[in-house]
Amino acid sequence: MTTPDGSADEHSLSPAIAGFQFIDGRWTKTISGLGPVVIARLDWRHSQLPSYAGFGDDRRELDALAFLVELQRLTWGMAPEDLAPVNLLAVIPDTGGAILVAYDLRHGFNADGWLGFVFGLGTRDGVLVSHMLGVRPDVRGAAGIGWALKLAQAEAARKTGHHAMHWTFDPMRGGNARLNIYKLGAVVDELTIDKYGVLTPALYGDVPSDRFIAHWDF
Repeated sequence: MTTPDGSADEHSLSPAIAGFQFIDGRWTKTISGLGPVVIARLDWRHSQLPSYAGFGDDRRELDALAFLVELQRLTWGMAPEDLAPVNLLAVIPDTGGAILVAYDLRHGFNADGWLGFVFGLGTRDGVLVSHMLGVRPDVRGAAGIGWALKLAQAEAARKTGHHAMHWTFDPMRGGNARLNIYKLGAVVDELTIDKYGVLTPALYGDVPSDRFIAHWDF
């Protein structure tokens, strides 16, 4: 969120809390060990924005939304039928939700520069449903990318009239609890059994998808 003169309002729920500045329509910060980091929105207009997946002989030219589908697969090892496809990603802003991506400004949002992503769907009751948050394995934790993305998601949600957010997370992963409960202050009072059915992503293995539901009141 910004003040009338365009500067960041550090008292609002936004990436300004994590030291980012809002410049030219995106959040920016220089992070030690990473360099200049940008958090920006994607929507259907980026279906023609050049990007790429893979490296060397395996490099494939993709648009930005198609690359986001690839990142879901890379992050969780999901089967194609479990991924949110481009035609769903393209309409997320129409629900009042948003897609936000973090990347190295020097490389862009592609296989070389991506750092993380988050997206969720808006609802009529004012509680945004956050669906996926992913951070590149080698920058998880210390750099605070996931925290900053969630703050950016909250700021975008408030602008579309949402007053809260909820999402699910694996109760067996301590890193999830640290981000969701300790850093964001979300409250957990519900456990769902086998929320998504039996999943087979490489990250989790062939196990039931029992999940906590995190509730975050802005």
